[in-house]
Amino acid sequence: MNRLHSLALKPPAYWDRTDKIVRDWSTGQALPDYEGQCMVYSDMRGPLLMHTFLNQGQRQWQEPAKVPSQAG
Repeated sequence: MNRLHSLALKPPAYWDRTDKIVRDWSTGQALPDYEGQCMVYSDMRGPLLMHTFLNQGQRQWQEPAKVPSQAG
């Protein structure tokens, strides 16, 4: 998926770099336990669609192509 296509698929949440929290895109509400697709802004790469999850209470990030299949 290219970057322009990623931006067209707006995820339900985004990473607030200032407050270091995931927020709901529509309401701005903090979502500390959120796991799923999230827009992240990288100084080096610009806006990215990432997958975020919690691992022992620590926020982790993966690019969607690296997320293991959940089919089963």
